[in-house]
Amino acid sequence: PLLAETRTLTRARVKNHENQRTNVEDRTSKGRGTSALHRPKSPIRMPETYRKLVATRLSTDFREAAEIVEEEFPELKPHEVLIRNRYAAVNATDVNISGGRYQPGAKPPIDLGAEAAGVVVETGSAVKHLREGDAVLTSTLGGGYREYNVVRASNAIRVPEATPEALSIMVSGLTASIA
Repeated sequence: PLLAETRTLTRARVKNHENQRTNVEDRTSKGRGTSALHRPKSPIRMPETYRKLVATRLSTDFREAAEIVEEEFPELKPHEVLIRNRYAAVNATDVNISGGRYQPGAKPPIDLGAEAAGVVVETGSAVKHLREGDAVLTSTLGGGYREYNVVRASNAIRVPEATPEALSIMVSGLTASIA
């Protein structure tokens, strides 16, 4: 993993934690005293920043243009989701993005990558069709080469599992649609 700490626990770990807490609360409610776990859930500790790849100068030499930077997490708007990217598509358009061809007049730094497969870790207040733990695919300019990505929920496509295979089908379909 790119971060020492994760933004969220996996669903299994959260479920396990909730089960352990429920067991302790059951024991304490039967007259065995109180417990430090018998209190409202505490928020999970989140990292302050995440890493992403940006073009620090315009160039079609991707290695020369790209640099890893850290960024703070943005506040989610009501119709947005925060996704932890697990896989990113690598394709020929990357050199066009780093060269500034997709956004004429853009000045560095330019966020790199486009398509990604990941897992929803947080949803905005108005998001109804996605929830934490859902596997999704995204295709947003600058959204691929980063640990986390914020997108409009309508731009996240739910899939059974966030895999390289699911991601490759999306990239192939997108390419075919514009060919």
